[in-house]
This record gives sequence, C-alpha cells and structure tokens, in this order.
Amino acid sequence: MSRPTGTADTPQSRSAYYRQQCGLPVTVRPGGHIVAKADSDLAGFTMPVELGELVKAEMRTRNVPWGPIVAHVRARRWMFLVDWETRDDIGVSLDSEMMRSNVSVVRPGGEIAFPSPAPSSIQREWIVNPNSRHRPSAGTVLEVIRHCVRRRDCRRQAEVSKGSANR
Repeated sequence: MSRPTGTADTPQSRSAYYRQQCGLPVTVRPGGHIVAKADSDLAGFTMPVELGELVKAEMRTRNVPWGPIVAHVRARRWMFLVDWETRDDIGVSLDSEMMRSNVSVVRPGGEIAFPSPAPSSIQREWIVNPNSRHRPSAGTVLEVIRHCVRRRDCRRQAEVSKGSANR
C-alpha cells in the first residue's frame, strides 16, 4: 500500500485507505482493530494456507485476477475477499460442502478482520494487497475452490491406494 512519505501509519489512516482506495466498508474498533461487516458487495472464503496456495495458483493458471487475500497468521488460514453474488448462496448446503473441505464462508452479516498497524490488533497480513476496488466474484472463486479440493482429494486417494498396494 502506498502512502505519502512522512505519514504515520495508524488504524485510522489505514482504514481511510481501505475505504477510499479499495472500497472496503471498514471501521476501527477500540484497540485499533479494523473490521468490516460482509454485505452484498463483500464476502470471503477462509481456508487453510495449503488450500489457499492451490486456489491462488489455479486462479493464476486461469488468468483470473486475484482480489485481496488476508492471512490470519497464527491460525494458518487465508481469506479470499470476493464480491458476493446471491445466486451463489445456496445456504446450508454451501456451508456443509465448504465445511467438509475446511473452508468457511463469510457471507453478508459476517465480520471480516483486516491488517492493522495497532500493536494490540489481531495479527493479520496481506498476501495480496488491496490496491484497487477489484474483487473477483464469489462464483468464480467458489468454482476454483471446488476444482482444487477435487484435485487435492484425488491425490490423497491415490496416495492411500498406493500405500495400501505396497503393504
């Protein structure tokens, strides 16, 4: 994120950048925590780092521009920020499908935490900085997640089968 030289990075200045340059509806909470309520334009998919790396690589392969990706460092999880599409929200069945893959859906009404320079804030880092208002559609990222989960599960099954055959 580029800021004018000599400007202190504070939760307030960072949240102003997120709002003005990136179109993210953030607020600053006590302690310097920067959060946004997911809404009809902003949602997210949170997953383990390993799956996130596969999704990011597959998006590159498909020439799908990334949107912002936030890391929750201690939890070893990434969140892909997306533009929410109500047609992709199939409710409980989507939650169940994603839960089996260890993916959480942050849909409208949920809360999203962002990186903050406040020392007391929850530790978040940008994997891909939000340098514009672009976020891929939820449907596009969901399709890539499903593809990567199928591919990962096939590999795991092949390894199990191979291990059983070698016994």
